[in-house]
Amino acid sequence: MIREAKPEDTSIIDSMMTKKFKNGDYKRYREKILKHDKCYISLDQGEYTGMAYVEPKVLSLHDTLIKTSYIVDVVNADAIMDQLLSLLSRDDIITLVRTDNSESFEKFGFEPVVESFEYNLNTSLLSNFDVAGINLEPSNESLVKVYQQFTRHFTGFFTRDTDYFERMKTELSSYGGIIGFNVDDQLVAYIIYEIHDSVVHVRECCYLKSGHLLRLLSFITRGKSRLILCASVHEHMNRILPDAKKVRKQTIMARINDKELFERLFHIKIISAYSGFNAFAKPLWNQDIY
Repeated sequence: MIREAKPEDTSIIDSMMTKKFKNGDYKRYREKILKHDKCYISLDQGEYTGMAYVEPKVLSLHDTLIKTSYIVDVVNADAIMDQLLSLLSRDDIITLVRTDNSESFEKFGFEPVVESFEYNLNTSLLSNFDVAGINLEPSNESLVKVYQQFTRHFTGFFTRDTDYFERMKTELSSYGGIIGFNVDDQLVAYIIYEIHDSVVHVRECCYLKSGHLLRLLSFITRGKSRLILCASVHEHMNRILPDAKKVRKQTIMARINDKELFERLFHIKIISAYSGFNAFAKPLWNQDIY
């Protein structure tokens, strides 16, 4: 059986999740990201067999907003996924999961739909700029505005509000953050980053002009030796960072729970989740971690 987690299940969830993390990283994940009240647990004859952390989301797909479920983390997928998907399918025509291991979810009907490149660059190859325009504390309202302006060019992303950006600021407070770039006192770009020793990891960037992004990268990598940046394959970041090495990664997989309803909604015929997500002209983009 499967059910939503209860407060008394917290220690069980922690026990299962701890096995996935090394070097004490789970403590940070637990404090900053995981929400126990959005977890599901599976049981077999009274024994806990698996758990899943699922965030409810609103997906913008082909200019249509769709209520969906986003599986952020799973422990023992074989024990819980069939029951979990049966439960989520009652309300959501699409379920998504973020993973680096697509094979683990293909057997449950998921297909890769959003791919990213991870760019790796020695920071000495970046141009140097002055600090004019750098905004160290962009407001959540301005971040939402830039996010909306940037994602107009894409499809397959989740809607965001000010609470989401506040949650990210809280998560990143001890090892990263969000910085922006202003033009005429208006935010026009931002990056979300983590710093690990001498490496800056940019996990998301939204910008209106590539020059603004380069200024942010120049600023955030000062005194650091290496930049790792994740971006959609459709952003063609190699034009901005021609010297960077890149690796393709499948980041988000989708499962269409109700094919007939999906086809009626978009007035199309599909053969797979991939064809459904790529049915129209806009490229796919989605960098949500949770």
